[in-house]
Amino acid sequence: MHVRRLQRLGTTTIVVSLPRKWVKDKGLKQGDVVYLEEGIDSIVLHTSNKAQQTYKITINAELEPNPETLARLVTASYLQGYDEVRIISQTGLLLEQVEEIQAVVERLPGFEVLEQTPNQLVIQGIVDPAKFTVDSIMKRMQVMVSSMINASIDAVIEGMPEKAAEVSRVESKLDELYFLVVRQLLLSVRNPSLAKIIGIDSVPAVTGYRLVSKAIEEIGDYALAISKESLNIKRRGRGIEKEILTQIMTIGEEVSTIFGRAVNAFLTLDIKLINSVFQQIPPLAERIVKLESDMLEKIKDPQILISLRLVMRYISGIIDQCRIIAEVAVNKFVRIDSKICITEVS
Repeated sequence: MHVRRLQRLGTTTIVVSLPRKWVKDKGLKQGDVVYLEEGIDSIVLHTSNKAQQTYKITINAELEPNPETLARLVTASYLQGYDEVRIISQTGLLLEQVEEIQAVVERLPGFEVLEQTPNQLVIQGIVDPAKFTVDSIMKRMQVMVSSMINASIDAVIEGMPEKAAEVSRVESKLDELYFLVVRQLLLSVRNPSLAKIIGIDSVPAVTGYRLVSKAIEEIGDYALAISKESLNIKRRGRGIEKEILTQIMTIGEEVSTIFGRAVNAFLTLDIKLINSVFQQIPPLAERIVKLESDMLEKIKDPQILISLRLVMRYISGIIDQCRIIAEVAVNKFVRIDSKICITEVS
């Protein structure tokens, strides 16, 4: 670490000297242009204009011909923030490779195949990341997952396959938003000036947003799993006591409410909202255990019993993810000055 004192030059300009060895190693001289990038809590000095740089990656399909692996590499390249992905093969790309790659590109928002020849496939990002704040993406994810939870519980209670189909459709869109938010977060680490624009206030915030976005995506997966079990229940016929269905419906409504509060607590840092999530979870978890016990006594069809117990396990999984969101919200809360917590560095 090099220590420097700020000095005044003229009446308005503040200057700081650069380490002589660093200047020499970079081949700089008086009059050369350098670029200052304002970060979250720092200023970074670049010898080239990072804002005009395009990040590209080339994937050799001859060295890794497996179509599924190629698709994973394309997805990882998207998440890592590459602007252009080129898949090449001197012997020619196989049809199954191209189809697998095109299928995964359809799930990556802002990525499109711009060029395709027998020997290469060029994918490029066409969306400006500065247009999407992380909070706005997560709010959209929250709305989608809330609808998925409600529809999946309705599918169990009412035995409506169209509700299950609705959950499946929304889940594919949810995955797209999840990929987008992860890409934004990783881009904010690489490009500090972008971080402020998309709403990332510190480096630790990236970890928190990553955990919460993953929790929301996991809750969507649980809702999808519930909707699939509703189809198994319908195939076996109804025959479930009304009291059991009423309890499942009530628990489902409360879980949906807790989820909404957990995400809002993270986004708004309302400490009362955060506490309400922690307070609601334990008694609800106890009621789930009690309901499972009642099911063992009252439901005679073993297959329906298995499906309903799976439904309750998935609901418990949703609750666990809500707890994680609330825990991250608390960690975020203590990093930001408030009347309750006043931070300082000495």
